[in-house]
Amino acid sequence: MKSTKLLTLFILGLGTMIMSSCKEDPYKTSHPDYGKIECLTVWDSEAGNFSLPEKYTLYVDGQTSTIPTTERVFPTLLKAGEYSVLVYSNSEKISVEPAFSTVAEVKVDKDGFINGNIGWLYAMSDIVRVKEDMVNKMTGEMKPLVRKLILILTIKDLAASYAYASFIDGSAVLTGVASQWDYIDNKVISGSEVKVRPEFKPGDNIGEFVASVDLLGIVPDSKEGQVLFFKLLYNDGGKEKTIDIKVDLTFSMKAFNTNKRTPMVLKCNIWDVEAEIIGWEVIDAGSQSVIWSLNFGD
Repeated sequence: MKSTKLLTLFILGLGTMIMSSCKEDPYKTSHPDYGKIECLTVWDSEAGNFSLPEKYTLYVDGQTSTIPTTERVFPTLLKAGEYSVLVYSNSEKISVEPAFSTVAEVKVDKDGFINGNIGWLYAMSDIVRVKEDMVNKMTGEMKPLVRKLILILTIKDLAASYAYASFIDGSAVLTGVASQWDYIDNKVISGSEVKVRPEFKPGDNIGEFVASVDLLGIVPDSKEGQVLFFKLLYNDGGKEKTIDIKVDLTFSMKAFNTNKRTPMVLKCNIWDVEAEIIGWEVIDAGSQSVIWSLNFGD
């Protein structure tokens, strides 16, 4: 009798184990009550000298989560529902605080200047419907919100004489630059007008000087406009003098904010340092082209 009972219990227990092992897990993920977001991002790699940032940040429902750009699934757990989602990547010099505003900002010194290279800023936003127990895909382009301005100045008469010219350090100033940009509405903050100091260095050719500066944008309604100031120290045959140069770039830079994928490259030819004409010309595809006159000061 005892043997029969024990055999019955053994069979019942074995049947329970078999049924348990055959029962499928009803959940698809390890977070059945929440959803996650996977970002399938397209980066603008066609721009010159593109370098993929090391990390990017997801902001949704008051939460931020930062992961390497080599990964796609953010660890943020979300209840089912519709969310406004922001994905961005910014350098240390560009402040992004989505919990407080939609404005990216560059630090400005007490004299109203942005100092040094500001780095990069990419962003995309979308509405995502999150479902529980799923990794919800979000696809979009990480749009560049910083544009590079390259200025190339060539003094033509240096190649044909023993003349010498150099930039006076720290003398170059560009006005009408923006320190704030609304990355959701994709527009400049008009009250954020500041200045930058382009640093000109000798180029590859004789008499050539090159400056490169990254900008969030320009302020189109600037009272002063986009004006470049700099000083040249010029020496020809022992005669040395300082030349103050002022160039109004307002017209040529009016479309600067519209296409940040392509650097704006302006080439300036000074045919004779004593002359009055400077020609700015296109030097590669996608650059601005403009020609105007300029009077040198003594």
